[in-house]
Amino acid sequence: MNLFGLIEEIEKADPEFQDRISPRRDAIKNITSFGSKVAIAAAPFVFSTLIKKAYGQTATPSVNDVLNYALKLEYLEAAFYNAGVASSLGFSATEKSYLLTIQGHENAHVAFLKSVLGSAAVAQTTQGTNGTYDFTAGGLSQLY
Repeated sequence: MNLFGLIEEIEKADPEFQDRISPRRDAIKNITSFGSKVAIAAAPFVFSTLIKKAYGQTATPSVNDVLNYALKLEYLEAAFYNAGVASSLGFSATEKSYLLTIQGHENAHVAFLKSVLGSAAVAQTTQGTNGTYDFTAGGLSQLY
């Protein structure tokens, strides 16, 4: 069966046949182009399933490791506010009261984490240089 010949015969008898069949062709083209768009959009998912190896830490940190990390951060924050309260900078009474409030909170955080960790708590002397921090930007700022 010659399909193209048949279509030519139909066009001779009905000149508008091509206009009526064209939307169907456009619909088929749209469907196939939609399929290719879906395939392209799914490509990252396909590649992610091919790569199953995760790169990162080989060991999962323990709860004590995480709490000790938090304690190290609290040591830093407490030292910062302790240095601010002890500094000779000209804070107003209101500013000084804010510093004292935050200093109390930070010192309470340190005490809490140390009580939770018990003997597993990392010591303050392991932080900074012998437990001290330089908040002067290497001597460029006068906080003390």
